Amino acid sequence: MEISRELTFIESTNKILSYNYKLNKACVINNSVYNFLKNNDIINLNKSLTDEEKQLLLKNGVLIDDKLEYDKLAYSNKLAKRKKVIKLTSVYLHITQRCNLSCSYCYNHQNLNQPDKLSLNDILSMANTLKNIGVENIILTGGEALLRKDILEICKIFKDLNFNLGLLTNGTLLSEKQSVLDLIDKAIISIDTFDQTKNMRTGLNVLKLKETLLKISNAQRSKITLRSVITRNDEESWKEVKDFAISNGFNFISSVFVPNNSSELDLIPNIDNVETCETDCSLNGSVCGACYNEIAIDFNGDIYPCQALIKPELKVTNIFNHDWLKDLENSKITSTFMNRSVDNIENCPSCEYKYLCGGGCPAISYNLHHSVIKCASPMCIFSKTNIENYWKSVLKKYFKE
Repeated sequence: MEISRELTFIESTNKILSYNYKLNKACVINNSVYNFLKNNDIINLNKSLTDEEKQLLLKNGVLIDDKLEYDKLAYSNKLAKRKKVIKLTSVYLHITQRCNLSCSYCYNHQNLNQPDKLSLNDILSMANTLKNIGVENIILTGGEALLRKDILEICKIFKDLNFNLGLLTNGTLLSEKQSVLDLIDKAIISIDTFDQTKNMRTGLNVLKLKETLLKISNAQRSKITLRSVITRNDEESWKEVKDFAISNGFNFISSVFVPNNSSELDLIPNIDNVETCETDCSLNGSVCGACYNEIAIDFNGDIYPCQALIKPELKVTNIFNHDWLKDLENSKITSTFMNRSVDNIENCPSCEYKYLCGGGCPAISYNLHHSVIKCASPMCIFSKTNIENYWKSVLKKYFKE
C-alpha cells in the first residue's frame, strides 16, 4: 500500500479536504492523517487507521493498494467514455440588437443597432418549435430587450407555454415597463456603480436607475439580481452596489471583467479586489454545454453556440430552416464544442483543478486565441480561487453537521 502522489489539500481549522485530481475524488480527513500524508509516512498512517478509515481513503484515491486498478479509475477514462448528446435545455434569445447604451466592454458590441427582424408571429413559431424539442429555459436578451414595444406580448407567448423565463436588461426602461416583471421568473439588471464619474456604461444615469430600482415592489425584488462587472479601472464600486442590493431585497452577483480580445487584458481586475464565489464545483467534470445543451438565437433567427459567440464564422444554422435541428446535429461547429474536453485544452492537462473547472469558458478562449481548445490562462486564477472557496464552504458545512 502507498500514498497517492496525485493529491492536493484544502485546509481549514480542524479538518482538511483531500482531493485526488487524477481520480476526481475528494474526502475529508483530520489533522493527524493530513500530517502523515504530507510526510509520506505510510507506516504510522497505517497504524493509526481503523479498517473503515482505510477503506474510505482507498475508495477516494488517498491510498493505493493496486496500481493497475488505480490507473483504470482515472477520470480521464470516464470522460473518454462519456457520450455527449444534443439535448437543448436553454436558449438565449436576442429579441433585438438595438441598444440605448454603449458599454465600453460589451461582448456583443459588434452586433448592435440593427433593425428588428423577428415579428410576434416569428417568435410564437419559434416558441412552439423550442417547446416541442424539450427546451425549458428562455432568456430574453439583446441589445436591450425592453426596447421592444411588444415585450409584454413576447413574454406572454413564452409564459403561456410554461417556459422558465429570464430577462437580461440594463434596467433603463423598467420604470415604464415594470409590468414585465409579472411575466418573468427572474431578471438580471446590470449596474456596476452608483458613482456617475466611474460609470463605464455610456448613456446610463446610474442614480436614476437606483431610483427606478427602489420603486420596484417588494414582492418583485426577490426575482431580480443586480450584477456588477468589476474592471481594473474600478475595483471598489461593486461593494456599494452589493450593500444596496442586500439591504433592499435584491439578489447580487459580481462578474470579473472578461476580455473580448488581447488588447483588453489590462482591464482584468486584481484577484485580491474581487468577490470570489462559492461556486458549485461538484465532482462532475464541469463542462460548457454550448451548441448541445444551450444555444443563442440572434435577432434574425440565426443560431450560434452561445450569446457571447455571435460571430459570422460561428453561425450554425437558422431556426426557421426546416431541418435546423439536423443542421445543428451535423455541424462541424457543434462537433468542435461537443468534442472539447479539458484533457485536450492547451495547458490544462497539468492543472490540478482541471476536472473542477472543465477548462473554463470557451468564449473567452475563442476571443483571445480564436480557438476553443486553447487555455484562457488570464482567467485561471479566478477559477482556482472560486474552487478553493467552494471546498472551504463544504468544510464549514461539514463542521456544522
